[in-house]
Amino acid sequence: MSPLFCATAAALDLLPEMITPFLRISQDIPRIGKIRKWLKPLIIQGKPLTVQLMGDSPENLLKAAKLLRAEGVASFNLNFACPSGQVIRSGAGGALLKNTGQMRRIASVIRESMPDTALSVKLRIGFLSPAEYSDIAAAFEGLNLNFMAVHFRTVSEGYRKITDGLDRIRNAVLKSPAPVIGNGDIMTVADAQLMLKETGCAGVMCARGLLRDPFLLRRLKEQEAPAAEVGRRIFYRNALEIAESAPEKYWSRPQLIELARFIWGVSSPEFQRIIKLHEFSVETVRKACVNLPD
Repeated sequence: MSPLFCATAAALDLLPEMITPFLRISQDIPRIGKIRKWLKPLIIQGKPLTVQLMGDSPENLLKAAKLLRAEGVASFNLNFACPSGQVIRSGAGGALLKNTGQMRRIASVIRESMPDTALSVKLRIGFLSPAEYSDIAAAFEGLNLNFMAVHFRTVSEGYRKITDGLDRIRNAVLKSPAPVIGNGDIMTVADAQLMLKETGCAGVMCARGLLRDPFLLRRLKEQEAPAAEVGRRIFYRNALEIAESAPEKYWSRPQLIELARFIWGVSSPEFQRIIKLHEFSVETVRKACVNLPD
C-alpha cells in the first residue's frame, strides 16, 4: 500500500492499524534521515504501525530494525514472498523460500535482539511447489512469531489462477508454528468467509481486494459501508484532499495516477480520463470524473 492509500484509509477509519510497503534493505543501510523521511507519511496518529522489511542479510536487516525501533516502531513483518523478477534476482523476497536456513537466521537475529517486539513473516506457499511448505514452516519453529501471512500461490505461479488455493492454506494451518493469515484472491466478503470457514486460518489478508474496494474491511466486520463503486469515488476524493493539504508528503502526479490505477484499473473510463489531465486538483479530477462526490 502506498503512503497516500494508508493516509486516506486512516482518515476514513478503514484500517485499525497500518502496515507499510516493504522497505528494501540491501548492502547499504539507509541513513537515519532517509528512514525518517520514508517513515513520516506512514505514521498516523493513533494507528499502530508495522514496518515490512525485505532483504537477504540478517545483520543489515537487524541494523535497520534497530534504527526503526529507536524511531518508535514496535512491530516488524519480514517479506519472504515478493515474486518480482528484480527482487528474486537480488536474492531477496520470495527467493529466500529456497534458502530456509537464511530465512531462519534473519528471523532469529531480530527475535533474539528484540524479544518483546512483535514479529511476523509474509510468505508464499513455496517457490516452485506447495510441497515445499513443510520445510518453510519448520524454519520458524520456536521463534514465537505473532503470525505467518501465507499467500496460496508459489513464487513461480505469480498471479496465475489456481484451483486448490484453499486446500493449500488448510495445509499451511496444520503445519505452521504460528497463527496463519490466509492470503490470495480475497476480493469480496464471500471470498473471505469461505477461506476462514474452509481452512481454519486465523484471519485473511486482502491487498488487491482492498484496493478495488477500500471499504471491504468494514463489510467484513458487518459495518455500514457504501457500494464498491461509490466507495472508490469517496476514497479517491479524500485522497486528493489529503494530498492537497500535505503536498510535501503525498502530492505527486505519479502517486495519484498509481492510486487511480489500483482503484479502478487501467481500462476503466475513470483512469483513462485521469491520466490525460495536465493539472491535478480536486476540481480538475471532479470534472474528469463527473460522479466524484462533493
